[in-house]
Amino acid sequence: MGERRKRAIAKSLESLIQEENQMISVYGKEKNLLLGTTVSAVLLIAGWYLIVHVGDSRVYGLTEDVQQLTKDQTYVQREIDAGRLTKEQARQHPRRNVLLQCVGVQEKITPEWKSGVYYPGMGFLVCSDGFCNQLLDGELEERFCRNYLRAEWEMEENLKEVMEQIKDGWRRIIFPRFGFLFNRASVIGEGAAKVRKKWKGGGRCLRTV
Repeated sequence: MGERRKRAIAKSLESLIQEENQMISVYGKEKNLLLGTTVSAVLLIAGWYLIVHVGDSRVYGLTEDVQQLTKDQTYVQREIDAGRLTKEQARQHPRRNVLLQCVGVQEKITPEWKSGVYYPGMGFLVCSDGFCNQLLDGELEERFCRNYLRAEWEMEENLKEVMEQIKDGWRRIIFPRFGFLFNRASVIGEGAAKVRKKWKGGGRCLRTV
């Protein structure tokens, strides 16, 4: 895929997110509600992946180990980066849930982008903070990567088990196909550069194939 086409795809996603940002903001003002949501989306096409991220949901890459591909846009993550907090301190900090930006609150948001090459056998875990805050990276690796190397169905069974254990967050594993996930917003992709949108409140997510 050429660089021009990649830029067109990213521009389409950027426009979509900014539009959703305005829609949520307007709806909140009409209903006299303060509304906001996070976005963690993965687009997979022709051996290339693109991640767009706003807030504190996460995307992990699953290979022989677990790699966090997004950075939390939170107060405590900023303090960790500045060396004023450790990860252990951040877990108990009273402001650990404070977001630096989210969709629907600011007039304009600045998404985080990450792209790269994916290959057969690589997986992606897209999850809410309610999920990742309950499990350590080592536990993610134990539950998913080792089983994933043996059989995909075993990873799916592990995922179902974790979903039962942690009810306050949704999580989903996707394997290399064309598709992407939004947290608390449903987005359907058709073709490489065409994006059509569909937003609904609540905790629903869709997977496209």
